[in-house]
Amino acid sequence: MIPIGKTTLPEYKDVEKKFKEIFETGMVSNAKYVREFEEKAAKKIGVKYAVAAPSNTTAMIGVMSLVEKGEVIMPSFTIANTYYALKWNNLKPVLVDCDDYCNIDVDEVRKNINEKTKAVLGVYMFGACPEMDELTELCEEKEIDLFIDAAQGFGGKYKGKYFGNFGKAEIFSFDPSKTIGIGEGGIVTTNDKKFMEDLNVVFRNGMEKPGEMDSMRVGLNGRLPEMCAVIGIEALKKIDYYIERRNKLAERYIKNLENVGGMEIIGNPEWCLSTFKDFVVLVNKEFGMDRNKLKEELFKRDIHTRKYFYPSIHWMSSCKEEFVNLKLPKTEKMSLKVLSLPIYSHMPFEDVDKVCDAIKEIKE
Repeated sequence: MIPIGKTTLPEYKDVEKKFKEIFETGMVSNAKYVREFEEKAAKKIGVKYAVAAPSNTTAMIGVMSLVEKGEVIMPSFTIANTYYALKWNNLKPVLVDCDDYCNIDVDEVRKNINEKTKAVLGVYMFGACPEMDELTELCEEKEIDLFIDAAQGFGGKYKGKYFGNFGKAEIFSFDPSKTIGIGEGGIVTTNDKKFMEDLNVVFRNGMEKPGEMDSMRVGLNGRLPEMCAVIGIEALKKIDYYIERRNKLAERYIKNLENVGGMEIIGNPEWCLSTFKDFVVLVNKEFGMDRNKLKEELFKRDIHTRKYFYPSIHWMSSCKEEFVNLKLPKTEKMSLKVLSLPIYSHMPFEDVDKVCDAIKEIKE
């Protein structure tokens, strides 16, 4: 069986001593190793501040709680969590279309900015980014905050600069499927000191100082377990290698599939080093079957794939009535054709060949 992904973990011997210490001291949450993880993640990326959280979703809800009430522009081509971070905070999502790489289309953002717009929430789709200079300049010109759901992007770069350096804040994920998998967890990066301080208050259930019980604002539990932080500290040492290897796996996929008729490779734009959290193809009618049928045929051969992301936000059962008249042509096209193939940092190169051979056999 070839899974869609696997968590790439450090050697147990590299974390055993610290795990033992955690058990002996009983300091299991938000203690010294979380602080060390925050400091080392910030240093690695090149930002002033990093604030750990128990998940990307929790972190986004906390971040969005600091946004003034109004409209937030975001892509429809993304996972539900991005949308729900706004809904939990009574912000109004304004969904826009994607570009050729399934990232938010900057021109569509520009068209939808008005006096009610308080922020833009972009996404690093599949580990690649939109044209960040253009998006950043637009938000600065319109004096609105830019946030990035960077869940899939840790270790990626835009024009040589690590993801995490853009906008007001970026929110990464460290769940088992991501470039750094620590069990569960997330981190928010920012160069804004006041924003960092406010977010820390939010993550302490709205309490300004640790141990105080008077909550000063709406907050939540933003604690990260120490054992997760220990795994993260070790993984940071190898993140560049992980990204390099994922790119080599992607190159192998591209070489094997570039001449397969009816299959279009998403790839990544020239301006960024993608993390290739996912390797994605579009299955067109010329392939001889649709995306769903190909998925079924690969599953029969013990090859697991995912439809990232179908349905898009404006088609989801929980909110499609809210967007009943919304038409987003490129998002809809991508959502109906997209298929994510297996990829993870320690995936054997031979497994890429097996997946590609299976695809070619199915097409025949």
